Amino acid sequence: MADHGEPGRDPEFGVRFLGYSRREVDELVAEVRRELRGLHVGPEQAPGEPGGWTALGPAQGHVSRVLRFAQEEADARVAEAKRQAEQTLRSAREVADRLMADARKRSIELEARVATALDREVTARVGELVSTHARLIVGLAGMRDSLVEALELDARLGPVQPISFEDLTQDRAQAYVPRPGGRSAEQAGRGPE
Repeated sequence: MADHGEPGRDPEFGVRFLGYSRREVDELVAEVRRELRGLHVGPEQAPGEPGGWTALGPAQGHVSRVLRFAQEEADARVAEAKRQAEQTLRSAREVADRLMADARKRSIELEARVATALDREVTARVGELVSTHARLIVGLAGMRDSLVEALELDARLGPVQPISFEDLTQDRAQAYVPRPGGRSAEQAGRGPE
């Protein structure tokens, strides 16, 4: 803010970003002071006008031109600042759009890599399960064949006669050997009952 302290003293202006040049402001103030020295307070005003400053000669036109020039310069600088701000904003949006597009592209690539890795993993696991399943089928088929063979052999031998407790206590257990028809060697020697 300008310091308008005592008359005749140069005003001081604060420094602002994208503001006016201090040198230019000082030159303009000096010019305005020179112009103001050409003005004076006096009774030269027209009847009915309140007292105040009156211009002496062409100085009033020069001050008006200087003020108009200052306004045009200020308008031009404001317009340029707006243009630069819009250009900066446009550039920032373009950079943001590029970054978003790049992020989307990387995300899609990452998803594709993860999907491929998962497909490979699932395929490997399914292959292991199929192999294990096949081994189990072969093992179960072998067990079934062994069981069928055992059952066929058992059917050919006939029913088995249980050993009595007495036979076991009298050391006759060794004489008990199943024979066709389900009879032991001892029973076979005795003949039919």
